[in-house]
Order: sequence, then structure tokens, then C-alpha cells
Amino acid sequence: MSWRVGEYLDASKRDLIVVALDSAPGEKRLDEYGPWENPYIGDSLLGRDIVLGGEGSAYIEYIAQELKPKIDADYRTIPQETAMMGSSMGGLISVYAACVYPEIFKRVASLSSAFWFNQTELEQLIEASDLKGVERLYLDVGAKEVEEPMENGPTNEMYRESSERVYNLLKDKVEHIRFEVIEEGVHNELAWRERFPMVVSYLFGEEL
Repeated sequence: MSWRVGEYLDASKRDLIVVALDSAPGEKRLDEYGPWENPYIGDSLLGRDIVLGGEGSAYIEYIAQELKPKIDADYRTIPQETAMMGSSMGGLISVYAACVYPEIFKRVASLSSAFWFNQTELEQLIEASDLKGVERLYLDVGAKEVEEPMENGPTNEMYRESSERVYNLLKDKVEHIRFEVIEEGVHNELAWRERFPMVVSYLFGEEL
């Protein structure tokens, strides 16, 4: 399964350069996409008493300070028009990036976001952030994110409440923001692939 972004770009008339970062395997993905450590979630997600998260700050620092300058130097970009998009934990780290570097990541999309991983810390960061530089922000959550609930794991209600809380904070700080509840939305790449053209149209189109 994949988002098939390349196929979309080939078929569309949008002049975009997409830089796709491969995520780390297994629990390392949670470490890299989690801006803050979560000492409790390891037991419910993996059945192990381990601390997860905490490397997200270094991950975004690398993208902003090393990767983006290299892409801008090597390709025909518009440096001041940079977007970031991700799903699940990728959605969490994308909103974090907008808060830390709003002058760089001006168009951000977060699909099926796992905000609950660092809920309290993210809310505090949003409240403390000046997001006037963010031009457009898209959030969504599926009504059927969790198809096979785990004991003490996230639920559909948790996903929705978590996203609603983040949206309610962001809508007072970002002028052009859109939040969708996808009634049949599930938590996989096929679902995100279906939404991708709509999300890109919002981020880079004329409609608000």
C-alpha cells in the first residue's frame, strides 16, 4: 500500500516537488515522530515497559536546517513556499514542525493524526506559538481509525477527541484552516491516498 504520490503528480498539472522521507522501522518511527518522550504508551502499544518518542525535535531540526537547504540548492524550488504533510505520527510531527518553524513550513496537512501520543505537550506548544506565518493548515480524522482495538490502546473516540482539541486551539491562531471528520475513514495508506488530491488542492489551490 502507498499514497501513490508520484502517480498523482504525473496525472495532475501541479508544479510540485515532493521530497518523501522514509520512516524508520518499527518503534523507531515512534521515537523519531514523537517530539516528546512518552513513558507510558510503550506498555499499551507494544506490551513493553519502554519509553517512546523524544527524537522529533532533532528530526525536524534536520529537515529544516540540513535537508531543506540542500533541496533548495539542488532543485528549482520556491524556498519560501514549503509544505509538510504526514499521517498518524507523521501528522503529529507535521503540526509540531509548523509550531517550531512557522516561517518555513507555511502549508501543513495532518491526516488521521496521533496527537494523543503527546497530547498535553503539543497543546501547550500550540498555545505558546505564533502561527501567523502559517498560510494554510489541514487536519482530518477518520471515524473508523481503530479497526482492531487494543487493550488500553487508542480508540476511535480518542482519535476524534484528540484531533478536535488540537483543532480548537489552532483555529484561533491560523486564519485559513480546515478540519474534516471522514465518516468512513480508516487508518491506512489506501484511505490517505484517496484524500491526498483533495488535501493538495486545499493547500495549494485558490479555494479557502
